[in-house]
Amino acid sequence: MSGNSTLSGLESISHLSVKPGNHRFRLRPNDAFPLDLTALNDLELQILDSRIQRQLTHECVTHGAPDAETEFRQWEIDAEVTRRSIG
Repeated sequence: MSGNSTLSGLESISHLSVKPGNHRFRLRPNDAFPLDLTALNDLELQILDSRIQRQLTHECVTHGAPDAETEFRQWEIDAEVTRRSIG
């Protein structure tokens, strides 16, 4: 994969809220989330999945349970990954 294709892939998810500090690796429940996961390429979906996984871990450690919005987002990502895996 060339550097340009990676950069362009990352630019297309740049509208997602990225905060300085620890939050930049997590996607909090009140942060923007793509309405159409099918529009993301595989790299973008993997980055989004990573940020959601980190948020789930943060919520479980700090609050004892995940936020319902974060759980829903993870289910949406899992469904899209499954769709791509079988299709």
